[in-house]
Amino acid sequence: MKKLIATMMTAIALMGGLTVTAQTQDTEYQLFGHRVGTSYANGIYKFTSTKTTATKVADISATPDLGSVKVDDRYYVFSQDKTSGYGTDYYMTIYDVSDFKYVTRAKVTPLLIEGAPMAYNPVNKKVYTIYSENNYLYTLVTIDLSNRKKTEIGSLSTKRFWTLTFNETGKLYGIADDGKLYAIDPTNANTTAIGSVGHIPNYQQAATFLPGDNNTMYWAGTFAKEDAALYKVDVTNGTTTPIEKFAEDAEFNTLWVGDKVVKAGAPAAATMLSTTFTNGSLKGTMNFTAPTTAHDGSSISGELTYKVFVDGTEKATGKTEAGKEVKAEIETTQGVHDFTVVMANTIGEGDKAELKSQYVGLDTPKPVKNIAFKRGTQPNEYVLTWENVTEGEHNGYIDPASVKYKVRKMPEDKVINERATSPYTFTIEQANAERCFFDVIPYVDNATTGLPMSSNKLLVGKAFEVPYSEDFSSNDNFLLYTIINVDDDNATWDYDYDYKFLKIYNTSVAKNDWAITPFIAVEKGMEYKLSFDVRSFGTETFEVKYGKDATVEAMTEQVLPTTEVASDGEFVSKECTFTAKETGNFFIGFHVNTTDVEKGMTLYLDNIKLDKTGATAINAVEATQAPQFIVVNSGLRMLGAAADVVVTRLDGAIIFHGTMQPNATIVLQKGVYIVRCNGKAQKIVVR
Repeated sequence: MKKLIATMMTAIALMGGLTVTAQTQDTEYQLFGHRVGTSYANGIYKFTSTKTTATKVADISATPDLGSVKVDDRYYVFSQDKTSGYGTDYYMTIYDVSDFKYVTRAKVTPLLIEGAPMAYNPVNKKVYTIYSENNYLYTLVTIDLSNRKKTEIGSLSTKRFWTLTFNETGKLYGIADDGKLYAIDPTNANTTAIGSVGHIPNYQQAATFLPGDNNTMYWAGTFAKEDAALYKVDVTNGTTTPIEKFAEDAEFNTLWVGDKVVKAGAPAAATMLSTTFTNGSLKGTMNFTAPTTAHDGSSISGELTYKVFVDGTEKATGKTEAGKEVKAEIETTQGVHDFTVVMANTIGEGDKAELKSQYVGLDTPKPVKNIAFKRGTQPNEYVLTWENVTEGEHNGYIDPASVKYKVRKMPEDKVINERATSPYTFTIEQANAERCFFDVIPYVDNATTGLPMSSNKLLVGKAFEVPYSEDFSSNDNFLLYTIINVDDDNATWDYDYDYKFLKIYNTSVAKNDWAITPFIAVEKGMEYKLSFDVRSFGTETFEVKYGKDATVEAMTEQVLPTTEVASDGEFVSKECTFTAKETGNFFIGFHVNTTDVEKGMTLYLDNIKLDKTGATAINAVEATQAPQFIVVNSGLRMLGAAADVVVTRLDGAIIFHGTMQPNATIVLQKGVYIVRCNGKAQKIVVR
């Protein structure tokens, strides 16, 4: 920007008058630059290597007062914001070069100085600039764009460089404030004077090299007087040749090269582009149709030549005729590539045709889909299933029959099978209970391996035995519990590290959350007593169920019906009994189901215990025998065959009279009852 760094140096007049004449060359390129200054229509402008008539390409909101640089398809702008009430803030703003759309912005530490030139080295892929702590002594530094940190290369002493640019071989050149062109060693910052450019630079500058010419630097020079212009600089001796003045004394912060300028009668772009690489081969063809029109829309005919480029490197050349289909043989490496076709006639090279991001070679398998980890039908048996891969990660070629699947047990990170097939059935026998999951990794060979996909988690290992107790004194034990947030809100069962219990807070929706114990081994026909402590702030409701798996769907057996808790912050003890219908490993689920959000607040759970109280002779009951009954959870449960039943309180009041089906339950209050069935009477005490 004009007078941007007036405090850093005194403006020096041009050494003699500036006479600028247009230059000609065989190949003309488009040039792009970021125009800066306080009184101009700033943004990205386009002109050419022979004509400085500039056309605005895009508005850029970020101002490159601390420098800017183009790296591949991204444009990085460094700026400062002095409007903050806490001093100056520094930012790096990133744009997409294809359309100059905003990508992102990151806050940075002071990496650069005002008016600093920046340059990208295409050989080592690093960004270079100058830095100074005192506006007197300068150093050459590199900037890591990923972590926004600078690394000092070496001292430039008092030389203040206004331009920095690399040619295609990685040689660095710069014009300093003494009007000389220097070669700069990018490894140690040593400078070698080449010669005077005939002008003293001032304000922001920019320079670049055209493709294929490592000896001619194009310089958008700005000076103390209003004579900004485009120059050619011979980097072998510093000789400077003016090309043309910039209108309005335009000042550019950065400069880079675009495509060649296409002449009116040169061919238009080829059409119908595609590639063919059969079965993952690295040898194939670039397919296209030669144009029948020129760049200006006029018709063309006859012989044309073509060049095929892969990632900018020429891979094939040949001759064809306008309108003809071409299959040019090419060979490249495995990976994602950009393909370009350029047609030419006697007038010159035409418009580029591009086919981007095409994968060549054997592709990496995509991750597996629909992976599921389930319990098998036998003790300690588990089944892992997934969908086999049929597509490549980059939509390239894979042979599904050649894809193998590696199964890795997590979190111990142990491969248990190198060539598993779905469904994969296996056993896990270990003394300790553990919540684990499995990764399935598709691969063809060690060099062609897809990303792992993780299964759901299940509890494996030896089940807990009765008596079982859990006071949550350790978070490790809580990690064996399955927490299911059915309503998917912001609150669910959680572990309190300070007070060592489970808790669930209120949200704006009804509670629908489960805390499910690890598996506990029970025996058929045995009666068990479950006890636990709960407390609430507000009014909460919950129920208790059990089932064969730690899922909502598996919670099929009621242990305690929906119960209200309004304990005003005090823990109260609850207990209930149930009889196991079969032998196996079961899970007990505590389901909070509070629907009145206004009354609810927080529910707490602690001191879970399960004890065996004795056998109920359920194993001896057959459907053909006389009916028998047991008391379960304040209810009378029918065992055996269906029968007519009369239940009477001790005071003679009939509570139930009708037919009871097997496993049906009548809910009773505390008291003594007489049950008559098939002419026999039985006294039942409900406590």
